Amino acid sequence: SFPPLPGLDTQTGLRNMGGSAALYWDILAKFVHNQQGACHAMSDLLETGEWSTLERTAHTLKGISATIGAIDLRDAAQKIEQGAGSGMGRERLRALIQQATGELATVLATLQEAMPQPTAEPPPDQEEEGTTDLAALTPLIRQAADYLSQFNSDVEAVVEEMTERVKNGRDRAHLRTIKQSLEAFDYETALQALRQWADEAGIPLADADDNAQP
Repeated sequence: SFPPLPGLDTQTGLRNMGGSAALYWDILAKFVHNQQGACHAMSDLLETGEWSTLERTAHTLKGISATIGAIDLRDAAQKIEQGAGSGMGRERLRALIQQATGELATVLATLQEAMPQPTAEPPPDQEEEGTTDLAALTPLIRQAADYLSQFNSDVEAVVEEMTERVKNGRDRAHLRTIKQSLEAFDYETALQALRQWADEAGIPLADADDNAQP
C-alpha cells in the first residue's frame, strides 16, 4: 500500500504507474527536482511576453501533475495553458499563475515531507558558461527528433548525450524543457521544443514544419 499524501490522489498516481510504488516514488522525486521552479518560470515568461513558451511550460506541468495525481495543480496549469494559447490578458494570467504557485507549494511541501532527502543536482544555471559545439550536436538533435516522432524511449539516451555537449545557458534552457516533457511522458511537447531549438540554431529537420523546403 502507498501512504496517503495530502493534496495528491495517490490511487490515480499508482494506477498511472501500473501499480508500481517504486516507480511512483521515482516520478515524485523527479517532479520535485524538475518542477519546483515551474511557476516562477511561468511568471517570468508572462512578463516577457513569451506566450508559446508559457503555454508549453504550463502544458508540461499539467501533464506531469495529472500523472502523479496532483489534480488541483493539474487544473490550475490547464487554465494557464488555455489562457496563454487564447490571448488572455496579463492580469488574469498573473492571477492564475499565482493560484498555481500556491497549489505547487502545497504539493512540494507534501513531497518534501515524505521524501526528506531527495537526490540533489546542481542547478543548471550555475554550470560554467561556454560555447555549444553545434556540429557535434546536429546529428544528435536529428536523431532525437526521429525518436520522438516515433514515441521511442531510446530518445532519453540521446538527450543524455546531448547534455554533455550543451555549454551555454540558452541551449541548456531548451534541453531542460525537453527533459521536463520526457519526465511527463509528453513526447509531443518534447518534439515541439526540440524543433524550436533546431530552428533557432539553424539546424534543418526533415519534418520540422509544414513549410520545410523539400
